[in-house]
Amino acid sequence: MKTRIITGVIAAAIFVPLLFLAPANVLAWIFAAISFLGIWELSGCCGFRKQLQYLLPMAIASPAVIVLSFYGKNADAYPILACVTLFLFAVAVIGGEKAEIGDVSVFILFSIYVTLGFLSIVSIRKLHVDDGAWLFLLPFVSAWVTDTFAYFTGYFFGKHKLCPTVSPKKTVEGALGGIFFCGGLTLVFGVIVAACTDTSPRYFSFLAIGLVLSVVSQIGDLILSMVKRRYGVKDYGKLLPGHGGILDRFDSVIATAIVLNIACNLISFFK
Repeated sequence: MKTRIITGVIAAAIFVPLLFLAPANVLAWIFAAISFLGIWELSGCCGFRKQLQYLLPMAIASPAVIVLSFYGKNADAYPILACVTLFLFAVAVIGGEKAEIGDVSVFILFSIYVTLGFLSIVSIRKLHVDDGAWLFLLPFVSAWVTDTFAYFTGYFFGKHKLCPTVSPKKTVEGALGGIFFCGGLTLVFGVIVAACTDTSPRYFSFLAIGLVLSVVSQIGDLILSMVKRRYGVKDYGKLLPGHGGILDRFDSVIATAIVLNIACNLISFFK
């Protein structure tokens, strides 16, 4: 626990100022690098670390589409990912029995999932010069708030297991606590935005998205936990002592970023 706390404090001291102070183009490169690390961790989990014919194409494509989409159009990413997917399945076909199609499919699917998560963060930041500078923080706020309050609510009041086969410690009470507090604190986030800018946030939109993102955050956590359980892996990596790897810390953020990116194109958060 001591190692976990120390790592968390140091990571927060470095990462949080970057989120607030780094220009959008710098953030694009940062999340491209984080995406690369995520693919590297996933390859180790799925057993593709030494199979470079699978690892290299995705490890190159993932950060590349994030950077290219920032300087170009988001739509540019999808043909690249589609071509890489086709190539990797072709490798699996040519390679015969060297890799199970199930494992290849898991690696490709979740590599694209991870890529789209970090691509979504960059896309939201790029969305509007002013609005995006605030909105891209929501995936982190919702994920961290949900995780924190779900833990404490579950610790004190948890009685009913939420999904014991995937994550035995999570409870229904904890999940509901995370949703409740995330909705409320996301609304507070909207109030803070109003106090710091000349914009007029739509508070109902912030409340609604807070509730939705909290649910998505917990699903995102369980999704990547399911992959770890499939391969009998405790953590995706050891980059963050006491916390695991990049994917262990960004599992919820990846899911919330994808949903928020979609929401930004459907509803308005500012008047």
